[in-house]
Amino acid sequence: MPTQFPESIFGTNVTRSPLAGQENPILARGFVADTLIAVPKGFRPVDQIAVGDLVETLDCGPQAVRAVRRQLVAGHGDAAPVLFEAGSIGNERPIMVSPNHRILINDWRAELWMGCDEMLVSAKDLVNGRDVRVIEGGLTAFVSLSFDESQIIYAGGCPFECRAEDEAEDMMFPRTAAAFPEVACLMAA
Repeated sequence: MPTQFPESIFGTNVTRSPLAGQENPILARGFVADTLIAVPKGFRPVDQIAVGDLVETLDCGPQAVRAVRRQLVAGHGDAAPVLFEAGSIGNERPIMVSPNHRILINDWRAELWMGCDEMLVSAKDLVNGRDVRVIEGGLTAFVSLSFDESQIIYAGGCPFECRAEDEAEDMMFPRTAAAFPEVACLMAA
């Protein structure tokens, strides 16, 4: 059973993977807890967004959040967060995300890598060791948001992907089921 952390420290529903320090089997795409997300009246830290709250999206305007997942993971290896220093991707302040969180890029990289105007790229694929780095060590609280449909939302002024609720579940299910067979039947229901 995952360890629950006090609400006063990390917010509600934050769990630590029982395998923290090894592989983090439930790791979803997400933002570090204090990342500012665009909402209709400004910005709000992602860890203060709840189910039903409206978030600004690139293509569909304000959309209601359908699920909020919080997870505390050991920030090592595949689970170490990626730090985008201010200005590295058009952001005004540093942003940290999970390594698999995808950002929409529409600059020379999209043209060079794929011959297109824009593309979604995992944060880990943008690491350059200078202004985009992996930050190893400690525990990291990640927060992921899901919507009725996949959306591009703005975090720190930059466009990041958030998966649809059913896609987010599908993405996490195989690894979670393998690590926790006793809960696989509950997740499939």
